[in-house]
Amino acid sequence: MVKKISGILKESYTKKFLIFSLALCFAVLFANAAANSLLEKSFFKQTSETSIKNLSSEYSEKINCKINSKLDILNFLANSEKTAKYLTASVKDKSGAYADGFDEIKSILHDCAKDSSISLAWIACDLQSFYITSDGEISGKDYNIKSAPWYSYFISMPESSVWFSGLSKSLVSDETGVTIVKSIFENGNLLGYAGIEISTKNLRTMLEEIETSQSCYPILIDSNGNKLYASENLSFISDFPPNGRNVKNAIDTALQSETGFYPLKGGKYIYFAKNPLMDIKTIIFFDNEDGLNSSKLIFSRHIFLLICSAIVSAVLILLIFAEHFKDFPKIMHSVRKYNIRDYSARINSASNDGMGQIATCLDALGEKIQKQSKEITSLTYLDSLTGLPNRTKLDLHLEEAIKFASSTLSKFAVIFISIDNFKWINDTLGHAAGDEFLKRFAERLSSACSVHNFPCRFNSDEFIVIHCFKENLEEVDSFIEKIKNAFLTPLEVSGQKLYVKFGIGISLYPDDGDLPEILLRNADIAVNIAKQFDLSGVEYYNSSYQKSIENKAVISQKLMAAMDNDEFYLNYQPIISTDSKEIYGFEVLLRWTNDELGTIPPSEFIPIAEETGLIIPLGKWVFETACRFYKKLKKKLGRDVIMSINISPHQLLQPDYVKSIKQVLEITQIPPEYIQLELTESVLISLFESASGILMELSELGITIALDDFGTGYNSLNYLKHFPINCLKIDKTFIDQINTSKKDFTIAGSIIDLVHNLDIKTVAEGVETENQFASLSSMKCDLIQGYLMSKPLNETQIIEFINDYKYTFRQ
Repeated sequence: MVKKISGILKESYTKKFLIFSLALCFAVLFANAAANSLLEKSFFKQTSETSIKNLSSEYSEKINCKINSKLDILNFLANSEKTAKYLTASVKDKSGAYADGFDEIKSILHDCAKDSSISLAWIACDLQSFYITSDGEISGKDYNIKSAPWYSYFISMPESSVWFSGLSKSLVSDETGVTIVKSIFENGNLLGYAGIEISTKNLRTMLEEIETSQSCYPILIDSNGNKLYASENLSFISDFPPNGRNVKNAIDTALQSETGFYPLKGGKYIYFAKNPLMDIKTIIFFDNEDGLNSSKLIFSRHIFLLICSAIVSAVLILLIFAEHFKDFPKIMHSVRKYNIRDYSARINSASNDGMGQIATCLDALGEKIQKQSKEITSLTYLDSLTGLPNRTKLDLHLEEAIKFASSTLSKFAVIFISIDNFKWINDTLGHAAGDEFLKRFAERLSSACSVHNFPCRFNSDEFIVIHCFKENLEEVDSFIEKIKNAFLTPLEVSGQKLYVKFGIGISLYPDDGDLPEILLRNADIAVNIAKQFDLSGVEYYNSSYQKSIENKAVISQKLMAAMDNDEFYLNYQPIISTDSKEIYGFEVLLRWTNDELGTIPPSEFIPIAEETGLIIPLGKWVFETACRFYKKLKKKLGRDVIMSINISPHQLLQPDYVKSIKQVLEITQIPPEYIQLELTESVLISLFESASGILMELSELGITIALDDFGTGYNSLNYLKHFPINCLKIDKTFIDQINTSKKDFTIAGSIIDLVHNLDIKTVAEGVETENQFASLSSMKCDLIQGYLMSKPLNETQIIEFINDYKYTFRQ
């Protein structure tokens, strides 16, 4: 039959058109029936769920109203002036039943207990530890108020006003039930507590008075998930698929959310809502299985039409297109091959119709792509300069390595190599030499690797090697030594021999991460630590590094708002003349205290301020504030003193820095010779060329320049030669052992003699004992600074220090 119809179709295009039109009509009929079915099903489901949700919400509100009505009785008891008056009298007279107003309180309690659902009403004195109940007085001897479950709640959360308990034992009987407690305040003072008890039996009677649907099953729970009330028959829970597990998940969700509505399978629903006044929740289970069966009957009339129209449409369309798509299987086979990057498949179609032309084009495209695939692979996965795999190939290799290591329980190391001072090569020898250097470096690195390693170029001057190992880290250490040994001899670049120095950071899978980006990030963190602090240039990742980075991020965030919040302040440490013991001046020290972070050391926040650029306005604020305080000091001492202020290299790099200094001095009318600017040797190292001219301008202005931490840098004497240094501060490390170490004594004395010959003053930092002072005095050190004289003080303390200063030092 099929062959016959096929033959008829080939004979006449008119018949083909007619049959195609018939198939199209059936297809439209099928689509229309399917759309109607889906629309009716969606409409029924939406209408049913809305109705169920409204019913559940209405029932939940009725339950809340029932319970909250008891809260009105409790509020009446707790807010009564007679209650507050009685508790005040009880505290004053230290009595319970004998206090003024006892009879009135008993009357109020009896009135509250007249409600049929309330088993007991009571008040309790917080200090005297006694209860007065509607059934009589319970003294502290009979019942310790501090053992009550609600007492610890109010102690931990004194601002709370109402506490709703789970099931607990009554004060006066063995009955169990729930207790609602409210704290009683007068003029902000806690007097005691008021409470009502509702027994389990009364709670059930009260809630079962509410009319509800037979398919509606309510449960009342407290904040800990304890069941306070439930329908008589809870066997329905097992009917909620699958085996009640969805119900448990819904209850767990109800404990964490305010309200919610969840449709389950089989026409079942769960609704929950929080009581707006107390920490309890109502969960409603609704079974709408009958409604679901009704909807199935409504949908069944569409099924037959859908099936028939689908079968007829499919048969007719297949007959029409069978002839025209005979090459389609071959085309799909080729496409699947292309999809897996096999471009060798060919269709070789003999047909000249549309599908045949498509087949011919696909053959030509496959041939062209096959020729270019090798070039594309090279451009995609290889670094064009070094020939090593690039970042894209690294990402793919890391994913494969993680899958393999995970399945075989093996390990591998991500070795991050960062070349030092590569920018210097580009700047001094040129970029062509820099490219040649990288090629030679890649060749040397590859020679250190075996077939089991994966070297690649990660960035401009950064390389990655993936190294697999078993258990022992000595295998990794041995491979690292192999890499380092490969670069013991210099690289020849542009006729020059260049020794290579680099840092190595290592992260391990799975110890330091199980994702490519995490392993790379941690290896990058480790190499930065290695280059900054590790003399060997090799560092394994440690989780504490990440905590340090996160802490730095927190400080950076808080630092941005610190100036606006006036969190910065200045301390001043006295500088004393060794000869006369008079106050020579004060070193200005910046401090920062944050409400959340506490006091942050300058060593932590100053580098961040420099990175973010905040050091510029912050340094200006320090200079202006110190100049204003200078006037107070001059008035107090009756003479001028030196204000020694630390400055950052970022301040010196500002083109208007000298101009801004002049403006502040003109506004405050301070002679420049009483301002001293302190720079560390690290500042002069980073700004050796540019700092000289700026410091010369400041010196010509009359400002003195002090070199701080002298002796800890690389070429200290060179700075005395090239910069206008007026004062030299000897680092504390030379002062600490000046009386116990002959070397430190000799070095300190030599420094003082040397700089005196250059007409430079000397300041000894960190002087803490009389013996240190005596030794420095014998060496003719000009000035001293340290805890022997005073620790850094704020403005008020400095004024007190000046008032009490008598040229005597305390040890």
